[in-house]
Amino acid sequence: MGKHAQYGKRSSSIQTGTLPPPLATDWALGVAGVLDYSFTRVGTIPTPATQWGIMAYRPTVAVPSTIQGAATPLTLGGLAAGTLYNGYAAWFSSTTGQRLSEWSPPKAFTTLP
Repeated sequence: MGKHAQYGKRSSSIQTGTLPPPLATDWALGVAGVLDYSFTRVGTIPTPATQWGIMAYRPTVAVPSTIQGAATPLTLGGLAAGTLYNGYAAWFSSTTGQRLSEWSPPKAFTTLP
C-alpha cells in the first residue's frame, strides 16, 4: 500500500472517549477519612459503560490513585493523611476494563489529618 493508504478499524471494541466525561452534577465528594475518601455517583451510568471510576491526583506527586466499580459510594484508599488531592471521574466498561470517557474536570478534596 502507498504511503497515503488508509487502514480500516480492525476491531469493534469501544475506544476511550466514546462517551462524554461525567458532569460535575453526576458525582459528588463524600466522606473524608484519614487514608481514604468516598465519592458518590449521583447520575446514572450511561450506556455502553457499566462502571464509573475515580482518580485522585496529588498536585505535588505525579502518581494517581484510582478505583472503579458500579457501586456508590466508591471509597478510594491508600491516600496520605491531611493531604490535598484533585478528584476526577470517568465512565468504564466492566467487560473490557477500558475507560470509555475522558476524565471529568477536577474537584478538590482533603483527607483528614
